[in-house]
Amino acid sequence: MFAGSRLRALLLVVAGCTAHSNEPTPAASTEHLCSVQILRVGPPAPGYEGSGEGDSTQAALDAARRDACTRVPADQRDACHDPGRFGSREKSTRTSFTITNGKSAQSHTATLTLVETSAEATAEARSVHHLDDACERARIAACEIAGAGGRCFDSTAYRVGWEHRGPRVSFE
Repeated sequence: MFAGSRLRALLLVVAGCTAHSNEPTPAASTEHLCSVQILRVGPPAPGYEGSGEGDSTQAALDAARRDACTRVPADQRDACHDPGRFGSREKSTRTSFTITNGKSAQSHTATLTLVETSAEATAEARSVHHLDDACERARIAACEIAGAGGRCFDSTAYRVGWEHRGPRVSFE
């Protein structure tokens, strides 16, 4: 009989707590989150060197980038000026001063190398269904960012570098 009175007391306490609460109880939902990095396998991406001149160092670097873009394969030239697709490594910049007949002149030259940055890509995806679904979506998104198609990790050209998996619980 002692156990029965304990149960009744517990039910009264629970009923009393919910009866006095004006706020609805939040519903919890789980969202699976996955971040993935893919890496190109094999030799590093080729570099494309260019040089240019201009009225300032920046103008010379811009001219060098345009020159390097002429060396990029034709099917990739449209993306040549996109820093997300092609990064540049500055090789040298030089400023020259000349004085001719009492007038000074300044010229700038630059040399740089363009390198395709799609050698690695990172993406994140979420799913309310399964963690594997979130990771599959993240892998496909990373391949798209790398410009290598939707399932590049199934080929021998790319591999998964790292993968972070985890649930995220949120209250609505």
